[in-house]
Amino acid sequence: MLKIFSGLLLLSVYANAASFELYEQLNLLFLGAFGMIVLYNLAYYLVIKDKAYADYFLFHVLVFVIMLFYTGVFDDGLLEFSMKGVPVGFFLLAVLALLSFSRNFLNLQKINSNADKYIIYLQYPLLVLFALSVFPITNTISIIVNIAIVYIILLAFLLVGISSYLSLAKKEVYAYFYLVGLMGLLISVIIAFLSYFDVLDLSPKMTYIIEFSLLLESIIFSFAISYKHKDGILKLRQNELLFKELSHRVQNNLQSIISILTLQQSRVKEIDVKEYLQDTISRIRSISLMHENLQNSKHVGAVNMSEYLDAMLEPYKVLNKEITFTLSCKEDLFLSVEKLTPLALIINELITNSIKHAFLNIEDPKVSITLKKENTYSFIYADNGVGYDKHNKSLGSLLIQNLSTSQLKGEYSVDSKEKYLFSLKF
Repeated sequence: MLKIFSGLLLLSVYANAASFELYEQLNLLFLGAFGMIVLYNLAYYLVIKDKAYADYFLFHVLVFVIMLFYTGVFDDGLLEFSMKGVPVGFFLLAVLALLSFSRNFLNLQKINSNADKYIIYLQYPLLVLFALSVFPITNTISIIVNIAIVYIILLAFLLVGISSYLSLAKKEVYAYFYLVGLMGLLISVIIAFLSYFDVLDLSPKMTYIIEFSLLLESIIFSFAISYKHKDGILKLRQNELLFKELSHRVQNNLQSIISILTLQQSRVKEIDVKEYLQDTISRIRSISLMHENLQNSKHVGAVNMSEYLDAMLEPYKVLNKEITFTLSCKEDLFLSVEKLTPLALIINELITNSIKHAFLNIEDPKVSITLKKENTYSFIYADNGVGYDKHNKSLGSLLIQNLSTSQLKGEYSVDSKEKYLFSLKF
């Protein structure tokens, strides 16, 4: 799309060649092509909502405005504080946007947090210089401009050093793209500053070099950030597949353990041992079911709790048809593996205890489970059984206590007077 717009603009320039000088034609071509790149990146940002793209778009908008002043499209007659026709404040804002873009694009916070902090601190002097450029003190205009130029050059060398280190030492692919794009930008900045100090004569050829360097930089950065986004999506999908494959293998291993324990249970004669083995099988099955749901989950590492609890209660409903099971859980509630594993074991212990001990001489046994999320997760389990001894120190009770406090870092309460009500917030 960018090539098509640039081609149409090029044709329009040639069609009006009789009324424009070559210099004006090339400036118009540059501004049109650069403007198309800016619009393209705005559209891309609106689609993917990436912070790096927001900073990148802002930076190129400021560069575009700078070039409008630089090529004479905008008049700086009302602006006293300028450099070669360009207000210095725009230079400073553009550098601020570039620093913010660099931090996000190079992932400095993850790769090198110290370098990320230094760049944040280095943005503050730019804000001070910008304030002085907007409200200059008498007879300090040239001094502030010189300080700003030196400071920008030092920042440029810093960015070159960081990107060189990341590309050469850390072998970061994105740093290679950034370094190449930054070179095009540095060429433009160096020529502009040398012309300001009258070291170079700012001829039309020099202007063409600046414009070509900026176009090269914008094209490379646009490609690099688009490539990074697509590469991130690809890696995310690969991780999803690996995670699901891992969950599948874990589930198979757990099913093998269940089969072995079931076989062992059938060979023992002691009732107590059979019950212990059955309890262990139930605990392992609750974890196995979690891994089965993970394989079909829309969110990596999280399980739809409505579907999971439905599947978990199904075997109990089949084997205990006299018990009425009630479930209350929103269909869009997801829980991470870290939280679900201990909660699944808690639910298994609660249901097992109710079936074993709660419903002696109860005509209409009922079990209700509620899970909701407000500021915190709230889990409520209740039955209409005969109640429960709070001082009971069985393995199941100790397991519920440990999982609630140590694993989930939550707070729970039990009401066991002529019923059983377990409430947990985590």
